[in-house]
Amino acid sequence: MTNLMIATPAKKSKTHHLTIADGLFILIGAATAVIRLTELSKLPLSPAEAQEALAVWQFWQPGTAVLSISSPAYFTFTAMLTPLLGISDGVMRLVPALFGILLVLLPWLLRDRLSTVGALITAVFLTVSPIAVAISRTAGGDSIALFAAFLLLIAWVNGRDSGNGRWFYLFTIALALGLTSSPLFYSALVTLSVAWLGQRFIGPRLFSDDEDGRLETAVLRNGLIAGGILFLLISTFFLLSLGNVGAAASILGDWLNQFGGFGTLSNALEPFLAIVRYEIGLLVVGLVAIMWAAWRSQTLPMFSVYWLIGMLLLLVVQQGVILNAALIILPLYLIIGAFSGAIIGQRIGWHGWLLTGGLLLLWALIFVNSSRFLRKMTFNADDLGNVWIVLFALAFALTTIFFAIGWDARATYQAVLLSVLLMLLFYNWGTAWWLGHEGGNDPRETWVSEGTDDGMLVLANVLNDLSWQLSRSDQDIDILSTVDTPALRWYLRDYVNAEIGKTAPLDTNATIVITSATDPTTLGNSYMGSDYAISRTAPTEKIISNSPTLDMLRWWIFHQSHNNPAQERVILWVKSETAP
Repeated sequence: MTNLMIATPAKKSKTHHLTIADGLFILIGAATAVIRLTELSKLPLSPAEAQEALAVWQFWQPGTAVLSISSPAYFTFTAMLTPLLGISDGVMRLVPALFGILLVLLPWLLRDRLSTVGALITAVFLTVSPIAVAISRTAGGDSIALFAAFLLLIAWVNGRDSGNGRWFYLFTIALALGLTSSPLFYSALVTLSVAWLGQRFIGPRLFSDDEDGRLETAVLRNGLIAGGILFLLISTFFLLSLGNVGAAASILGDWLNQFGGFGTLSNALEPFLAIVRYEIGLLVVGLVAIMWAAWRSQTLPMFSVYWLIGMLLLLVVQQGVILNAALIILPLYLIIGAFSGAIIGQRIGWHGWLLTGGLLLLWALIFVNSSRFLRKMTFNADDLGNVWIVLFALAFALTTIFFAIGWDARATYQAVLLSVLLMLLFYNWGTAWWLGHEGGNDPRETWVSEGTDDGMLVLANVLNDLSWQLSRSDQDIDILSTVDTPALRWYLRDYVNAEIGKTAPLDTNATIVITSATDPTTLGNSYMGSDYAISRTAPTEKIISNSPTLDMLRWWIFHQSHNNPAQERVILWVKSETAP
């Protein structure tokens, strides 16, 4: 008898072994959580944030009128968290921070297009993007809009690449999220449409097939139904607030209102100045990456170039909408990620790492001495010692690169790019931390138009202390405020006996009265007061400098300026007979 041995194909293992790339991506996620989740309550809520937060707070207060909202998605997700986590500044910013973390993780879904290295680099620079960090630490729907726009693109690309209809469900989820988030999502939709037209009629095509992808009828129907249901649930807070449907519809109207005609030149330049302020180094790398993408006819990078062109056109027609500058980071980092993945590749030899370390030391030497010169410039403009060191280091670096190319061109390209990216990573981390944790309410920053002064938190703490000392409660003290701002309303929200926006009569018996520091008071000698700053706006009187460029660089690096922001101040009056 003959034994027949029939070979059967081995089954593919469904287990996924953790790779070095997976571990690096986990570290990136941890760094993203650190920069976005820590100290969420450090800066007081801005007027726009306070308006969003008050709508959430008032929803849970019986017998109070519900404020209108501008972002149903933000309202729904934040209102879900407040019964569990309470009401605070940090909780009001938690949802945008979580979506900001998810945004950084999305490039991993594009690693087949970007390469593993490209996906990691894209995620790293999304982590330290100052604009992305600022948006993810701001209460509102803009962080959700950025996430939804990126997810929409990824679901479309992966769906077409894989032919798997399940990606269409993710596509409709992203669409439902975006349509309930903020006007920024409509900007993304329009500019993505420009990119689609560019790749279809100019090329190269994003997909190899000539025909558009066709979905099965059942998948199309079920996906649209699922997206419609999700849109309804998000826009109505799971049917608990049906009036929010109008807010979701008004997002499109708000976006159309941004086509408001032509303003001043300085207003029109604000988005471009924000890009230069926060992404200047990466713009330089991005220009090289764009030329590489056009030369090599790279599909996804060229699609991103068309997307970038669409955004620049939108910045021209929607003048002064600085928030649109946030969209530019998505295609910019996709282009840089693909370019870096192609140049660096999967492996760098020991001589490549050695050259990277040497160049990184030279770039650091240039940065430190340039910073030192800027610091000394105010006191001794004739001391050019640091300038000579900078020029020497730059000449030495260029000479090293020139000779290294003849020795090993690929290792040289890898080292130059990697050392520049590491230097930009260091700089962007510092700028992102400053904007997100320290300067997010400082209108001297290009990104900030109006902020709530740190004095508002001091005022809130003083009121809390007075309430406990005078009434042994944190809610029962009588407060009369003639100043009415969203931020002040937010920090007075728990005082049930607070009256806001009313004039103070001569015979008032309120224990505490808050008035504007610029308005005359008629309270007389029965009250004693102290003043507090509650808001900041751009400096009204600027000190003219002989070296504005150097002053600007000093602000960028050291955050020092001769011009102070304008402040709105209030006076907290306490009745003399009750003062502790």
